[in-house]
Amino acid sequence: MLFRSTAALRIVIDSGPAFYFGELEITGLERYDTEMIENYRPFRTGDPYSKELMHLFQIALQSIPHFGNVSVSIPPNTEKHAAVPVYVSVTETKAQRIAIGGGYSSNNGARAELNFSNHNFLHRAWNFNTLLRLEQKRQTFLTGINTLPDQNNIYYAASASLQRTDIRDLVTVRQRVDAARIYQTRNLQRQYALSWQREEKRPDGAINQTNEALAFDWRFRYNVVDDPVNIRRGNISEVRIGGGTELIFSDQDFIRTYGRQQNWWPIGKNGVIYLRGEAGYTFAASRFGIPQEYLFRAGGIQSVRGYDFLSLGVQEGNAIVGGRAMATGTIEYTHWFMQNWGAAAFVDAGSAADSIKDMHLFVGYGIGPRWRSPAGPLALDLARSHETGTLRVHFSMVVNF
Repeated sequence: MLFRSTAALRIVIDSGPAFYFGELEITGLERYDTEMIENYRPFRTGDPYSKELMHLFQIALQSIPHFGNVSVSIPPNTEKHAAVPVYVSVTETKAQRIAIGGGYSSNNGARAELNFSNHNFLHRAWNFNTLLRLEQKRQTFLTGINTLPDQNNIYYAASASLQRTDIRDLVTVRQRVDAARIYQTRNLQRQYALSWQREEKRPDGAINQTNEALAFDWRFRYNVVDDPVNIRRGNISEVRIGGGTELIFSDQDFIRTYGRQQNWWPIGKNGVIYLRGEAGYTFAASRFGIPQEYLFRAGGIQSVRGYDFLSLGVQEGNAIVGGRAMATGTIEYTHWFMQNWGAAAFVDAGSAADSIKDMHLFVGYGIGPRWRSPAGPLALDLARSHETGTLRVHFSMVVNF
């Protein structure tokens, strides 16, 4: 005899009440005010709780040099769900530091640098930095101050620098003073800057010049990426417009425009396609009287591989100097064979000249290994110039923000 029986199954899921952010409860501060931490949180009291916002808050605090260890958490107490306190525990680092470093780039050669920083300048938690960097093709001395972001994500920066470069038979010596107002969030940066610079331009085999400019510069950058260190999907957009006039401390009237777009798309589980494009044009009667920073050269890493750094431009004597027009682009495929090791194949193309009609397309292509370091993928590329057949090695960090 066959017996059949049934059972009723009743499932009750209680997710509990909705949580909302309450006040911050901060421990570990000795030198700094609580307002400093308040201005970094991406939420306000009364906002619905979000684990992602908590994570972004912790990342933001860890990214500034004032703190060594940072912990952000909430108590799992349903009785306080309407205004759950956010516990922030920090460990302050030393306010003053001296750092010595070195490295190598295929663009500028070997590098040694000495840096002094004070993260509590004038006892206001401002960042003061002095840097001496010696590279084979470029030597830089810079000192500057950055304030901390206020509750509207706005901070201010000022700096002064002295720099000498010797690239493609062009020697420049530049003195510069800058002041900037910067709005910055996780995905967006908007900057207004005013800078004055005096540049001594010494092209081999041509006439030396001294150029001065007081320039206003506007910069907009927007990025949405899945991982800022190892990107598989996302995009970065950047636009810059700046210029100066003879009426106000400049030797030439000019307006400089520049745009850049970078995109990443995943291909299967282990592949990534990367596209990059940039273009710039300086509106002016002539390139003479304009500092090199407001003109364009191309070649090298993040430009056209297979060609020397800044080797594409305008011939002036034996030197290559900046022109008023530039455009470059890249298509690259990277395949990761193991977790941290991969290889890439790429094609770069572009040019820089004194006018659009004078531009000649230069193409470079090649392959190279990739290694996922803690700071981001490192690339060692072997690139061939289609123009001359010359092979060049380029070493770089793959992602530059």
